[in-house]
Amino acid sequence: IDGTILMPGESFSFNGVVGKRTVKDGFRAAPVFVNGRHDTGVGGGICQVSSTLYNAVLLSDLKIVRRQNHSIPVAYVPLGRDATVDFGNIDFSFANNTGKPIALSSQFEKGRLTFAVLGSDPDLKTVKIVTEHLESWSHEDKVVVDKTLRPGSRKVVDKGGRGHRVAVFRVVKEPGQKERRERLGTSVYRGGPR
Repeated sequence: IDGTILMPGESFSFNGVVGKRTVKDGFRAAPVFVNGRHDTGVGGGICQVSSTLYNAVLLSDLKIVRRQNHSIPVAYVPLGRDATVDFGNIDFSFANNTGKPIALSSQFEKGRLTFAVLGSDPDLKTVKIVTEHLESWSHEDKVVVDKTLRPGSRKVVDKGGRGHRVAVFRVVKEPGQKERRERLGTSVYRGGPR
């Protein structure tokens, strides 16, 4: 991703640039979400990259073409600010709607990933992301009999989580212009039983 240049009107596809996550290409197995459950898969954790880039793109006021939230909340960004990816199924993409070339820059330091969108937009604008919490719900615990456990003992195989529905807005203020409020969409996190 680092060093990618987008001319005016060009689109960026996360899966198109990063490619398929395989061991051969240097990806490792790590935690992933599959149908609202915790699992392990090659390339697990890649959504921290796509979500960090998504937030940089949001704050740069670029046009979001395709974005999908996770099935359950993630800990590394606020609700509604994540962008999940799954090669061949779910992509994150955006377009350069600035009228000028832009470049993507990324930097990684131990435990910290940063993205910057570089360009020459002469207008000094402020961009805020506002989240409106619409509802939350709980799930009942799900108990499955496992005869391999000692009688009377219990084992938690999935912590589960609450469900949430949030609406996210981008609020842009440019000098001499009326404030623009853009609804980015509604994110639904199903959560799941413990």
